[in-house]
Amino acid sequence: MLKPKHISARLTWHADGWNGKICQDPEANTYCTGQYSYPGGMYEKKPLQELEAKKYAGCSCSKISDDYIPPCCFSNNAFGTDTTVAEVNSPEWYTNNEIKKYELPPNTISIWPYEEMYFEDDKNADGTFNYENRINNVKAFMKEVKEDTSLIFYYSNYSNPLSGEDDKKYVIVGFGRVKTIHPYMDYDLATDEERKRYAGAFVWQIPITSNYPEEGFRIPYHKYKDQPEILDKIAFFPENSRNFKYAMRHVSDDDALEVVERALEIVDILQNELQDTSEDWEARKKWLHQVVAELWLNRGKYPGMPQVLNYLDLPELNEYFKRETNADREEQAFQDIKNFLLNGYPIEGINIDEIRLGNVKDELATKDEEEINFILDVLPRFEIEESNRLKQITQIISEDRQQNGLEYDISALVKNPYLLCENYAGNGPDDQITFAKIDHGMLPSLDLGLKPLTTRGSDIRFRALCVNNLKQIAPHTFTAAEVILQKINKYLSFLSDWRQFDFKLKNFSSYKNTLIETIVLRNDADNNLFLYLKTVYEDERLIEEKIRDLTKRQIGNFKSPVTDKNWQNFLYDSKSKIAELNPNEYQEAVKAQAEVCQKIFDKGLSVICGGAGTGKTTVVKSIISGIEKAHGIGTSFLLLAPTGKAADRLRERSGKEAKTIHSFLSERGWMNDNFTYKRKGGKLEENIRIFIIDESSMIDQSLMATLFRAINWQTVQRIIFVGDPNQLPPIGYGKVFADIIKWIPEENKGELKENLRQRENKLEGRGTGILDLASIFIQDDFSDLDLKETATNKAKQTELLKQIQELDFTEELKDIEVHFWDNEKELNELMFNTLVRDLEAEHDLKYNEEAYWELLGKTFEDPEDTKGKKANKFQVISPYRSELFGTDALNTFFQSKLNKRNFEKQNFLDGISIYDKVIQYRNRPKSNPIFAYVPGEGNVKINIYNGELGFTRPHGFDTKKFYDNSVNRWYQQKFLAPSFRAQRFVLNLEGRNAHIPFGKDIGTYQTAKGYTYNLPQEKPIDNLELAYAISVHKSQGSEFDHVFLVLPKNKKTLLSKELIYTAVTRAKTKLTVFAEQDISAFLQLTRPEANRLAKINASLFEFKPIPKELLVMSDWYEEGKIHQTISEYMVRSKSEVIIANMLTERTVPFWYEKPLFASDGSFYLPDFTVMFAGETYYLEHVGRLDLPDYKAHWEKKVKWYQKNFPNRLLTTYETATLSNDIDKIIKELS
Repeated sequence: MLKPKHISARLTWHADGWNGKICQDPEANTYCTGQYSYPGGMYEKKPLQELEAKKYAGCSCSKISDDYIPPCCFSNNAFGTDTTVAEVNSPEWYTNNEIKKYELPPNTISIWPYEEMYFEDDKNADGTFNYENRINNVKAFMKEVKEDTSLIFYYSNYSNPLSGEDDKKYVIVGFGRVKTIHPYMDYDLATDEERKRYAGAFVWQIPITSNYPEEGFRIPYHKYKDQPEILDKIAFFPENSRNFKYAMRHVSDDDALEVVERALEIVDILQNELQDTSEDWEARKKWLHQVVAELWLNRGKYPGMPQVLNYLDLPELNEYFKRETNADREEQAFQDIKNFLLNGYPIEGINIDEIRLGNVKDELATKDEEEINFILDVLPRFEIEESNRLKQITQIISEDRQQNGLEYDISALVKNPYLLCENYAGNGPDDQITFAKIDHGMLPSLDLGLKPLTTRGSDIRFRALCVNNLKQIAPHTFTAAEVILQKINKYLSFLSDWRQFDFKLKNFSSYKNTLIETIVLRNDADNNLFLYLKTVYEDERLIEEKIRDLTKRQIGNFKSPVTDKNWQNFLYDSKSKIAELNPNEYQEAVKAQAEVCQKIFDKGLSVICGGAGTGKTTVVKSIISGIEKAHGIGTSFLLLAPTGKAADRLRERSGKEAKTIHSFLSERGWMNDNFTYKRKGGKLEENIRIFIIDESSMIDQSLMATLFRAINWQTVQRIIFVGDPNQLPPIGYGKVFADIIKWIPEENKGELKENLRQRENKLEGRGTGILDLASIFIQDDFSDLDLKETATNKAKQTELLKQIQELDFTEELKDIEVHFWDNEKELNELMFNTLVRDLEAEHDLKYNEEAYWELLGKTFEDPEDTKGKKANKFQVISPYRSELFGTDALNTFFQSKLNKRNFEKQNFLDGISIYDKVIQYRNRPKSNPIFAYVPGEGNVKINIYNGELGFTRPHGFDTKKFYDNSVNRWYQQKFLAPSFRAQRFVLNLEGRNAHIPFGKDIGTYQTAKGYTYNLPQEKPIDNLELAYAISVHKSQGSEFDHVFLVLPKNKKTLLSKELIYTAVTRAKTKLTVFAEQDISAFLQLTRPEANRLAKINASLFEFKPIPKELLVMSDWYEEGKIHQTISEYMVRSKSEVIIANMLTERTVPFWYEKPLFASDGSFYLPDFTVMFAGETYYLEHVGRLDLPDYKAHWEKKVKWYQKNFPNRLLTTYETATLSNDIDKIIKELS
């Protein structure tokens, strides 16, 4: 008898807790029919959500089953109390179309282990799958799942509200004990031939009932769905995601133990912190503790022994060990196997092929005692996988283990197995070794009688816990020791008694010698302790050293001087509109750019920075021309960019070869096969003297450090960084580009302040609103600004926002437009009607709903290529993926409008149909190319990159004449037939002369030797997403003629100045903003604390930890409230810091820049709203009245106060007596 295993089970997301009912608001649950829902094809059911909203919202599925069975029927009764009905359609190739209906009792789901269906070994000689083998695989899988013993872990795939745009995660929603595994089902109407061919015509679903609530629990996400700060606390992301794939997988006792231990922590938060009453949490906690004890017993002493025997290729011993373990003879079996392998003692009944056994013994004979100890004594304690799926033990024992992050010999791993979870870097997201997995083997249950390998408060355990937490602090490069300590002790407090320990700050000094092997300890000026991962700290110091050294370098000995006239010639573009409309103004702009070029040209390290439209690419081209003149045409230089899309654009605009940084590193051996970076061993680049690096704001610290390791600094002459520092910071550690700009000497910085696009728009009468609006989201360091700049900037910002609020889009603002919306349905119609109106006006063509493609076709026309399409004509952008205003919901809406016919036919392949606008979200570099038909070359492998946009069209196989039996008529093209179901389509990416097929049965290709093979299947879901609406992150690096931007108010804590600045500057000629409700959505994002970069702990050139209060703002933040310890991060000037601190010290309640609305709807942003003796006043710190524009603004503001809030205005001025002035005001009014 096999030891029982547990299972994972994927659920469709349910907004009301999988309670056996239709969601209260079906249309709001966009995840239910998301791309990653269960089962596949849920996207096609989206139109049913409208039906549910109208007729069945909140209804019990058991009461409406005669009329309607929802698409989520397999999942929605996981925690329900009634019997519901599920249905599944027979395969489309069956003779008789059958809808199989079956009952799901309370607490029952329907699921299937899909992974068991797709083993290559189960194919027939003709390449088709053998269904007998398939069903036998499933039965073998399910045989290991036992009623009343196994656990079932419910999870949601990426289609869930807790996943971020760039951080997609599986979410555990609850679990329980398996109560009943229901019988296998078959299709009643299947023919005898179908039953014979398809192993009885079995249904790919198994109902499984859990023993909830007596044995189980559900996380009440539904109760807190509108409270993101609480969802963050109870979100259950499995640390090891590999158990949660393919809808259903086995989960071992060891992995289940890790999940249940984490569940105890979430139950504690619900019970004690949130005082949640949705379940009997005391009873749940008691049950979870019972499960922990049970899992430890079932896990046993040596859960890794079967994996070790897999590594040794001894299945006979593996079966023996499992059999003996199930008979409670685990220890004896373990010793028998060791004696068999090391001493030749026979085991009764075990016969192994002599050659295979001899190979094992030969291998062991080459290993020293410590290596044998590691394989046969240490590894059996840990369930580290060795299977067809993962080769973790092979990678650990390999001489090339450094490829997987293990730069240690075996003796070090024997001495401290925690090194495995500290350093192991797997070959994919499934390939990881968690802290819990190692900790289970280091400190096993006392009841097992196995000696621990460490103590619960040991130095090596403490370090492993620190490292585990430090791995999760990005984008910060360091964090406070007390923060890490708090997280460690909280985690340990929910473990079994023998694994609990309360570490103290003293441990950082007591265990210093052990810690400093992998962690850097650093104290600030107040002796507060901070921690870095050693690798992160070394990366930071390497970058700092090279930047500081190269900054000092002056370049001389030019073969030919580059004069000011040369620069102006290089920069001058006779085709420029500005040159045509106002030559003098253009000459002035070119002169400013020439000064930047001249300024930085003799520097070893320099930065070219500027916002959208400032001409960065033009300057780069001119710098290249200058280099070729000064050093000769043959001078070696290289253009680099962090993404494939950015490299392509750089290549196109400069006319020179450009590469991604990753490809540069890979060619020189600085990247491992698993795409991690090497810290040594790669080849130094010695031939390239000049590097120009574009989109530098997107480069994280790890990538920059690896690039620096790959450069021979004795041969490099100069490095030029190019980018916009106001855009989104990189995903990863640090904020390198922003820190370089802040630190670099002024003479090395080429800041492009002249905005050519703004000038051109103004001259052509198009307005400058886009860039004016973007400017209010630029965060300035107030230490760099004088009062003049601060006051002037704030006045301009206020006037711009007032004009937006008044919907006055004339003169300078004619290139922007703002609409306000109250709910998501209103937003959809408003966006669509606005889009249609603008497209009609632009193309002088009326929108015809029945021929919707006519207007779109005209819009996307490429004037330079009659067969191509331009994807950048307009773009909807949203800061969020989820919610009804997120990209998922907006894509569905616009697909229904802009690809209406295919949407209504539900003719999708992974949610995408022909004639959809899509975006490639996965890099397909040289190491993983994709096939495409390239004219003149045939089907060949090409590279495509994340962020490329394009359109789908019918595959050539589906454009031929076709007779449709369902309607008895011919169609000129197959895809037009009513019975047509898409199995494939072709993608054309903008700017590429390549036709990329997706789906299955997509054609053939020829090898160099003339052999013909079928093209491999390419699943759209693994590469593509709809792109009618895209996220701000995905838009970064692209520009569009017209941007439609959604600006919601809620979830504002996730928005930042950088995010909105990036979104706004994607628009070239027109920006239309759809803001929720009123102007406050804009006002929130102009606040100083909305600056994300300022809240990243990094120490590239200066070690100045940001206050911890800034890191936990969600715990205390109220808009306008100032926390004294971080006032400098929340106001705009030094004088305002003084005022804020004095008000705090005197306990005067106040708010900073809290919007003040008059009865007529007009508003201003008082510097401080203060309360004295129960009365509200408005304190303004007056700026430079000697400046005419500011003075006029101030006088207008005073009149507004006098009219709307008489006798409530208080003023201070920039004088040496500021503190006394504030003191006087406080005393007079208190």
